[in-house]
Amino acid sequence: MPKPGLFSKYSVEKDGHPVGDCFVLEPETDPAARAALEAYAHATQNDHLAADLTEWLQEITTTSNQ
Repeated sequence: MPKPGLFSKYSVEKDGHPVGDCFVLEPETDPAARAALEAYAHATQNDHLAADLTEWLQEITTTSNQ
């Protein structure tokens, strides 16, 4: 049975060094993750990142509807 709530499930690294205090999303299988990424794309001031996230979400949505 999966653990409820927030807990350490993944090891995340950047340039070979552990990263703490991060949250892993799986938008391909989790509707809440897709909603979170959509909100992030809308909120970020980084236009390139917003466009990339929006395109990715469209690809995920298209793939999951096939």
